[in-house]
Amino acid sequence: MRPIRTAPKFASRPASGLALGLALLAAPLPLAAQDVVENEVAKIFAEHWMQSKEADKNGLLMYLSEERAMQGDYFSIRCEGDDRSIRLGFGDALEGDRTVFRVDGRAMTFPLEPTGVTPDPAISQGDIHGYRMVFSGGDQLEAFLGDLRRGSELVIEGQDLPISLSGSAQALQEQAAYCQ
Repeated sequence: MRPIRTAPKFASRPASGLALGLALLAAPLPLAAQDVVENEVAKIFAEHWMQSKEADKNGLLMYLSEERAMQGDYFSIRCEGDDRSIRLGFGDALEGDRTVFRVDGRAMTFPLEPTGVTPDPAISQGDIHGYRMVFSGGDQLEAFLGDLRRGSELVIEGQDLPISLSGSAQALQEQAAYCQ
C-alpha cells in the first residue's frame, strides 16, 4: 500500500480538500476516534464523511477512505441550487448506463449519466470515470438519501469496497442546511 501524503504537502495547493480529508483520516487514533473533526476547510463525520467548507466546492460531501481512493472509487453529494446531485467515480469505465445500489442488502437500480474522465495522478495514479445518478424526481432522491441516513452499509455495483453509513445522518443533515 502506498503511503498517504500528509496535510502540510497539500496546504499550499488550492484544491486541497480531498488531500486534507485523507490526511485527517490517516491521523493518529485520538484525532480519528472523534465523531466530528473540523478545521477551516473541512468537517469530517465518523472518520469518513467529509463536508468541504471551501466556497467553490458547492457543499461537497464525500465518503473518503484511503483504500477506496486508491481504487478510484468515489461517492459524493453536492449542492446544485436548492437540490443535491449524487456523483460517483470509478477506476474503470462502466459498461452500461445503470448500476445497482444496495443499502443493507436492499437493491435499487438507478440510471447513471457520464460526467467525464478526470486524471488522478496523485492518489489512484489512473483516471476517474465520473457519473451522476439520475433520479425520476426530488421524491426519489429524498427516499434514497433517507435510506442512506437509516442504513449501515452501502454497496455500489462496480466499486470494490463498501461504504459505511455510520455518521451519514448527521453529515447529510448538515449538508442539507448548507444547500438551502
